[in-house]
Amino acid sequence: METREKIVIIGGGFAGLQLAKSLNNKRKKVIVIDKVNHHMFQPLFYQVACGRIEPSNISFPFRKIFQRSRNIQYRMTDVQKILPEQNKIVTQDAEFTYDKLVIATGCKTNFFGNGKMEHLTFGMKNTQEAIAIRNHVLLAFE
Repeated sequence: METREKIVIIGGGFAGLQLAKSLNNKRKKVIVIDKVNHHMFQPLFYQVACGRIEPSNISFPFRKIFQRSRNIQYRMTDVQKILPEQNKIVTQDAEFTYDKLVIATGCKTNFFGNGKMEHLTFGMKNTQEAIAIRNHVLLAFE
């Protein structure tokens, strides 16, 4: 029996999702790991933040994206440790081995070391932050 190459992709953003899609139904075993269960279309977060569209219009569940795939699995978990010498990833739920590892975790808001700014401003890197901005603006006007 032929063993398939096992590829683990950490991150389900644009890069991780596009790589997984390019490997769909290929002779490889692919595991996508992300700490949320959906892909978020970030370029439209401002539309959610200003109340023009609902978050569900820009959030797509991984289970739906990969439902017809025969070789891609999705796991919602948080990576705790990467052990490159063992080709292993330790998450809060399980351990995964890999032949190839792709880290596509994206970025986070940079407050340039200014702790005060971090507490007084809003980020807009995920759906929850866009909703927080929308709720803050709506509450201010109500």
